[in-house]
Amino acid sequence: MELLTEADLHMLGVYVDKLDRWLIAKERTENDGAWYVVVNRDEQEVVKKAPWAKDYQELGKELLQLADHFGMTPSARNGLEVKTTAAQKDDFKDFLFGADGSS
Repeated sequence: MELLTEADLHMLGVYVDKLDRWLIAKERTENDGAWYVVVNRDEQEVVKKAPWAKDYQELGKELLQLADHFGMTPSARNGLEVKTTAAQKDDFKDFLFGADGSS
């Protein structure tokens, strides 16, 4: 189908790296929670968002943007142009309707 080019490989690598980091942050957030308590100088407890939960949230947003770039979301696929050859179209037609044209 030739959807990706050599130029896309770097960005695909970035996507995979962010996805790996997101999965780690997701697991940590699920296991340890998204919030933690610290005691400030006045000896008051303060609830803060955990750094891994921030990563989970931010990486999720970045992944969504990259997913759009690669046509991995319904809205992005709506405008995606897929190049197919006549042979590929015939193979798909054969798959749907059978090689003899009947269903």
